[in-house]
Amino acid sequence: MTPRIPSATAPADVIPSHTFSNASLLEPPETGGPNGGYLAKLLWEASVDRVELRELAPRVATVQFISSPAYEPMRIDVEVPRKSLNSCFLSVTAYQAGHVRLAGQLFLGRSEPGPCHQPDEIPAAPAPELCPPAYLPRGRLPHFRQHCDYRIVRAPAVFSGAGRAEMLCWIRMRDLPLDAGGMLFLLDAMFPPFFLAATLPHPTVTTHLQVEYSDSFLEEKPGAWVLVSLRVRQWAGGWCIEDADAWSAGGWLLAVARQMRRVFA
Repeated sequence: MTPRIPSATAPADVIPSHTFSNASLLEPPETGGPNGGYLAKLLWEASVDRVELRELAPRVATVQFISSPAYEPMRIDVEVPRKSLNSCFLSVTAYQAGHVRLAGQLFLGRSEPGPCHQPDEIPAAPAPELCPPAYLPRGRLPHFRQHCDYRIVRAPAVFSGAGRAEMLCWIRMRDLPLDAGGMLFLLDAMFPPFFLAATLPHPTVTTHLQVEYSDSFLEEKPGAWVLVSLRVRQWAGGWCIEDADAWSAGGWLLAVARQMRRVFA
């Protein structure tokens, strides 16, 4: 039986920055909450920094958003149910003011030589500089948008009531590296795809985010363009299921994601 490794607590100064708020730029940061992808990034980085992982690569990050966080220090507890030379499983919980804010399961695994099979190809898309910038009506721009550049390849108009809420776009982070944590942020850095099917700007919060990294995932410096395909699988009953695929500019699949949102109509 593998002995239980004691939990580790991240430094108490892990603070969600107001610049990653979901609030409108026209409102004080306190009226919104930190971006869900950014919180997942914090959870990942605070966890892997506490454990010696050597050559293990990111495989899966699952994060549940239990309650709304504040702009205050966040304590992050990390448990290691199992760790070997080939894999590591982490269980993570984030607290503020005695309340659970986030809970996550992270998995890392070693890459081994072997067959490579990628049946899907990167979607056809013009170069980012040939595509128009993303557009949201005034007052709907989230704070975290200032960290990214967006170019729309194809998508219906926002709040157009489109029959298929699907979007293909280029995204790059200007000041964040494209590492495992950065990918979590990037995959939640676009406006919700259900905005394409909606006719009104319904408030929404992320409740569950899962990202699976491919073995083609490689870390890059800030500024690398990523082609992201997003689509709504179903929006009903106040809940929305969204899928996303992320591709490198060179045509390699980087990660896939599924997100469950609570939508307030």
